[in-house]
Amino acid sequence: MFNKLSIIIPCYNSEKTLSEAVSSIYRQNILIDFEIILVDDYSLDRTKKIMVELSDRYYQIKCFFHEKNLGGGAARNTGVKFSDGDCIFCLDSDDVLGDNSLSRMISFLDEKKCDGVLFEKNIYFKRKINNVISVVNNKFSNKAVIIDDLFDEKKTFLTLVNFLYTRKAYLEVGGYPEHHDFDTQHFGYKFLSKDLEAFVCQGAIYYQRINNYKSYFQRVYEKGEMSLNMYYIYEDIIDRFSSGVISEIYDYDIFGKNKLCVDELGAHINALYLNNKLNFFKRKNGTYVDRNEWTDLFVQAIKSYKEGKYAESIDIYKKIAFLHGCGKIMVMNLVRNYLALSNIYDINVVEKVAIKTLEEMKIKKQKIKNLYPFLVKIFNFFKKYYDK
Repeated sequence: MFNKLSIIIPCYNSEKTLSEAVSSIYRQNILIDFEIILVDDYSLDRTKKIMVELSDRYYQIKCFFHEKNLGGGAARNTGVKFSDGDCIFCLDSDDVLGDNSLSRMISFLDEKKCDGVLFEKNIYFKRKINNVISVVNNKFSNKAVIIDDLFDEKKTFLTLVNFLYTRKAYLEVGGYPEHHDFDTQHFGYKFLSKDLEAFVCQGAIYYQRINNYKSYFQRVYEKGEMSLNMYYIYEDIIDRFSSGVISEIYDYDIFGKNKLCVDELGAHINALYLNNKLNFFKRKNGTYVDRNEWTDLFVQAIKSYKEGKYAESIDIYKKIAFLHGCGKIMVMNLVRNYLALSNIYDINVVEKVAIKTLEEMKIKKQKIKNLYPFLVKIFNFFKKYYDK
């Protein structure tokens, strides 16, 4: 049996919805010890004041405050860092839990001896939970969700909402990414790529609010970054894919202005899966057979970057250029490696600066004067590929 549940709520400009989210927790009939960790991500409204008021009202609530806006992934990681439960659930500050859903999920997690538990229903609502816009039913009932299911658009909404998981699973996944906007989705993909087990808990309901302001999906789409965010996700599970799928990812124009769910990278990879399921995955996780196979080198280059071996990663990309040629993803990865190698930025900031640099490369050649000197050389050499 689990001893304690940690509920993490990342908050940003949540003055109108936070109290409702917290109130829904106290309708869960949780039978084990629990704590609520509120993490403010540098809100500009009355969120901080409301957090303190809630902590005065409920002894289970602890508050933490970021001194600058770091994003949802960072807020979730901060919450987990200062929590001590052996099972964890993240609730968005504008969403609501169906009554008794968490108590059902905790019991189910213990019964199944698994790593995570999903909601059966995701109900989209506007303003009040009885104003239902749409309902999504999870298609699974008696079997565990596996990584294959993430690429079948008809089957799962695992990566669209939060779910309950063990602290051990969180540590194995490595937490939430902090360098891009799809932190919840990224966590779900990486969770299943580790072959961790998740089941659907019948009767568990998650209410997801549709706000009047633009969702992060809309904002990312309008910035033309849907494919870029999906690339970051695939990059973290790249060793699960077959050479053919890796080639498709590498050659895809992730910087193009793509149509949502039509011609962006995620839709493209899902279509590949549906058309050729048997040859989609490399079943032996992390096994590199032919060191001259450029797709295996690409996997190794990513691995070297993640491990902080930036010079090694750069050398591998040079080999890839010889074997397969240079594309936009290579340019991005070279810029990331050189920025990281310079020790000018924290690694999470490197990702954002790299994209800003690439945007400048697209605008005018005169912008080159704004780049760091060590980037000028690769700018001149690779700009012809980036502009194709």
